[in-house]
Amino acid sequence: MDLFGRLKAILFSPKEEWQVIEAENPTQAETIRYLSILILITSALFFFSFWTTWHPYFSMISNSLLKTDYTRTATLVALGIVVLSTVLIIFFTILCNYLAAIIINALSDQFGASKDFNKVFSLLGYSSTPMCIVGILSLWTPLLFLSWLLGIYVIYLLYLGTKLLIKPDTGKQVGYVIMSIVVWMVSYGIILKVIMVILSEMNASMFNSAFGH
Repeated sequence: MDLFGRLKAILFSPKEEWQVIEAENPTQAETIRYLSILILITSALFFFSFWTTWHPYFSMISNSLLKTDYTRTATLVALGIVVLSTVLIIFFTILCNYLAAIIINALSDQFGASKDFNKVFSLLGYSSTPMCIVGILSLWTPLLFLSWLLGIYVIYLLYLGTKLLIKPDTGKQVGYVIMSIVVWMVSYGIILKVIMVILSEMNASMFNSAFGH
């Protein structure tokens, strides 16, 4: 299925789409490509929104206060930050899902489910879809209140996917979902801490290099 078809289906008819995903049994490369494209789209929209909003102010400050036009330099710096941030976010998102999938898969037999890393990785990857939507909603402040609803929807997708893909024992499905959420959140917490430190250092270095400080 094409990316936008899958995006629409996983959001609006998730039960049926998990059945399609189970039948297709996507490879890890297909899941990674799906996540990467969603992150790229979100990053491109963010850059467009940020720059159309703040570009006039950069130009005004450059010309009136600094007496020099730094607009082109600022554009290149902002674009560079967005590109590097996007690459890092894709890398660490995939890394986080791999880490979480390894742990969750190792614990699967405790819940009466067969170990299948590819299915666990697909479960986490496609359940992440609403989080990419949150990134898009953040571009328009009035829609941010929907973020917590999409967070709950991630849990719902995870529950449906667990039931249809992983198939733990009936009485252990909720326990499997809770375990998956805890492992996933801890993995994201660790990776987020690392990425924030790296991005902070990288952004400071690029700004200093561009403006000679």
